[in-house]
Amino acid sequence: MKRVSIILLFILVAKFTVFSQAFDGKFENKILLGYVNSKGSSGLDLQYDSGVSSFISMGLGLSFVNFPPNENSEFPAFGMVDFYLFGRGHFGDLLKMNSKTCPYFGLQLGTNSVGAHIGFKYSFSELFGVYAQYTRSFMKGFFPMILNNNDNYFYGKPFLSAGITISLND
Repeated sequence: MKRVSIILLFILVAKFTVFSQAFDGKFENKILLGYVNSKGSSGLDLQYDSGVSSFISMGLGLSFVNFPPNENSEFPAFGMVDFYLFGRGHFGDLLKMNSKTCPYFGLQLGTNSVGAHIGFKYSFSELFGVYAQYTRSFMKGFFPMILNNNDNYFYGKPFLSAGITISLND
């Protein structure tokens, strides 16, 4: 009985390892959860990524970074959170890379920043993987423009995030 259990476990793990892909294309849904750092300020990054074609995905993200408070800010909580929409191009298949790896490039439009990001995903199995991403904000988002607030913590800063990916499809 013990031998059968070990063989079944091995087959299950082998199935997930052999057929895992970093980006499956259309109808793929992943959650990315990770640590984010910007010039010594750290926080959390949560993303939902959904494939719309073989090379393109779109999604939502939420970043919370614990920036040092600014005494002059009227809305300090808004300055530490960025809710954003993004679009990504995935280049693993175009570059003929291993199906477990996926480099990507994207643009994002958020409440506190507008920027671009570049990243890399690696899948260990059909369910789990890791990612690393570099984001650069090059314009203020909606809240600073509406509130006429010059205390935008996200504007013009580089962000480095790394974490895990969880597939919602199997």
